Amino acid sequence: MINKATAILYYLKEPTTPVYDYYIDVNGNYVYLAEGETHEWEAGQIDSDGTTHSVGDDDWDSKTVELEWKDQDKIEIASRILRDMGVELTRQEVQQYAQQLIGEQ
Repeated sequence: MINKATAILYYLKEPTTPVYDYYIDVNGNYVYLAEGETHEWEAGQIDSDGTTHSVGDDDWDSKTVELEWKDQDKIEIASRILRDMGVELTRQEVQQYAQQLIGEQ
């Protein structure tokens, strides 16, 4: 007989596949779309699927899917990527910059 009060179940969860959604503005700049964001099209903008849009096209719901990591882990990864690219910033400087970008949205 199994004692349900002491049973332990171990399982592995397959991680979520991250998606980076964006559109290309009329100047050729890639503009990131945050998870859950909706974008209203302007003439000549191109979605991440390669479709060119006009004013009045249906709004675009972002397909972005964030990694399931804690914010501190994301800062650490960003710091390491920047360091590998030759940009020397402390973890605190990376975090302050990220907070600045969030405040501008």
